Amino acid sequence: MNTTDFTKKTEMVETHDGLKLYVVRNNASAEPKAVLIILHGLANEHSLYDVFVHPFNQQNINVYRYDARGHGKSEGKRGYVKSYWEMAEDLRVIVNLAKQENPGVPVFVLGHSMGGHVAALYGTKYPNEVRGIILAAGVLRYNFMNFGWLPRPEAPEEYINTIDAAYGTLHLPEWKSMKTFSAPGDDSTLSEITAAILNAFKETIQYLKNNCRTFTNSVLILNGNHDTSVTPQDAIDFYQQTGAKDKSLRIYAGVNHFLMNDPKGKMIAGDVIGWMEDRLGDEVYEDAGI
Repeated sequence: MNTTDFTKKTEMVETHDGLKLYVVRNNASAEPKAVLIILHGLANEHSLYDVFVHPFNQQNINVYRYDARGHGKSEGKRGYVKSYWEMAEDLRVIVNLAKQENPGVPVFVLGHSMGGHVAALYGTKYPNEVRGIILAAGVLRYNFMNFGWLPRPEAPEEYINTIDAAYGTLHLPEWKSMKTFSAPGDDSTLSEITAAILNAFKETIQYLKNNCRTFTNSVLILNGNHDTSVTPQDAIDFYQQTGAKDKSLRIYAGVNHFLMNDPKGKMIAGDVIGWMEDRLGDEVYEDAGI
């Protein structure tokens, strides 16, 4: 894609508790028909999706990305959060910013992995504030990631090697030989995270289980069947238990955890765009299925 097809703007945006988040806007050259907000996964940051945003801009969809607190260029203790509710409130700040800057334009949210966890929390607490939510390999349950081992024995603010945390705490045996918790081309991943950011999952995953019926947003749930970090069963369980009437589930064959950076990433972007475009009118969809 030619860089003249969109404009890029960066800014530090103050969130609900005074902390500042690094926000990147990739705006289409024409009048936007929708806005998509993308939130990255644990230990990653916004630039992981540099290529993924291009098809959206080409279809006149403005894209907002931001680094979660404690990640990338945003403020906050590195790899630390007291509760994922802090991140859910941060997301709401970015949603309101996108609405203010794009009056009358439908806003969608896409969260990947940890970002999917945060997006699901946001959608549960603040139902239907956005036109739709896309959960890509979202941490929604714990069918594979053994959160029963939490909390970790370390002090909350003590740092742990990211790979050791994944192998030891989250029970991901195939990660034992990995050297980095990132997708190809990502050189900004945090090498260490705090015990607190892992421990925080336990409370809010249970919240999502207990309050799943109150999630009523239009939702597209995506997973790869080769994902060894978040099992597709997490996506299936959330799909079956959510209170949303308009819900779709897609499991991609041969795709790993980093769906948007997979060789099929362009196809997945097209699926997301098509799903968004179908929801720009007034028609009500019900249980679109797999």
